[in-house]
Amino acid sequence: MINPDSPGNLGKIKLTIPIQVGLLGVVLSAGFTFLFHSSSEKDRQTLTFLATALGTSAGVGSAFYVGQSIRLNAASQRLDITTSYISRWSDPSFDPVRKAAYKIHEMLDTNQPSRNSDIIQNALDADLDLKLNLLDALNFLEEMALCVRLDIIDEGTAYKYYRSIVLTYCSTFSIWIAKLRSDKGNDMLFRNLTDLCDTWKK
Repeated sequence: MINPDSPGNLGKIKLTIPIQVGLLGVVLSAGFTFLFHSSSEKDRQTLTFLATALGTSAGVGSAFYVGQSIRLNAASQRLDITTSYISRWSDPSFDPVRKAAYKIHEMLDTNQPSRNSDIIQNALDADLDLKLNLLDALNFLEEMALCVRLDIIDEGTAYKYYRSIVLTYCSTFSIWIAKLRSDKGNDMLFRNLTDLCDTWKK
């Protein structure tokens, strides 16, 4: 089993540093060379076969080790990017963006949801800063959702932090997003975000 903290550990075999592995290879090569030249023709065939088998095994082991290292490095990079998205959303400089959505949410008519698209649009038309902040929030979440779809960030970690945020924003602004798509003639506006919402609802 691979130890994520030490990709050189393969079960009970530990590849500590490349120099040690290389030194072992030199010693084995020298030993086989000596035995090959001091053996009979029959023994040489056996030694040739053994050397080939060992070489193949070493190649497979090296490829496995490198592959595991690459996968572990990729997983670490995804987690780092995920953490950066969480940090950006939580940063105090993002307060106006988060507050824009809250302000609009307070304006919505829970008794007549069909009016909410117009309520949102009127509020945005009357306050350019509010509109820009809301679009910043939705664009940020759309970017994050795209990264989830492309496996650039760790979805499990993103799900734990962003699920309620994604579901709340999509629930609040779904009618307005639908109207925006219709007005712009672009059905792909915030598509990654709404698709992610549908997935995370389940």
